[in-house]
Amino acid sequence: MVASETSLITCDYDYLSYEGACEIAREAATLSGIGSVRINLLRVVGTTTPALARLIVLRRSLSNSGRDMQIDGLAGQAEDLYEFNRMETFLPRYRRGGNRQAQTL
Repeated sequence: MVASETSLITCDYDYLSYEGACEIAREAATLSGIGSVRINLLRVVGTTTPALARLIVLRRSLSNSGRDMQIDGLAGQAEDLYEFNRMETFLPRYRRGGNRQAQTL
C-alpha cells in the first residue's frame, strides 16, 4: 500500500464507550503503510467524553508516526458532546469532497 492511502474503520456500536474506543485504537495500531485513518461512527448516537479523549490520543499517536485520522458520521448525543467540548481542533471530522475545516455555526 502507498502511504497516502486511507483506511476505514467502522464502529458497529450504537453507543461508543471508552472500551469501544480502545478497540478502535487497537485496530488502527495494526494498520501499516496507511497515510490516514477514517473512523466511521455513522451508527453511534451516544458516547462519553473519555471515549472521545481516547480517540484524540489515537490521533496523536498516528500523527507521531506521520499519519492522520478523521472521524465521520457523528449524530445525536455523540455529535452534541463533540460540539459542546469543541473537539474539532483535536479530532477533525471527515468532509466529503476534501477534509476542509469545519465552519463555526
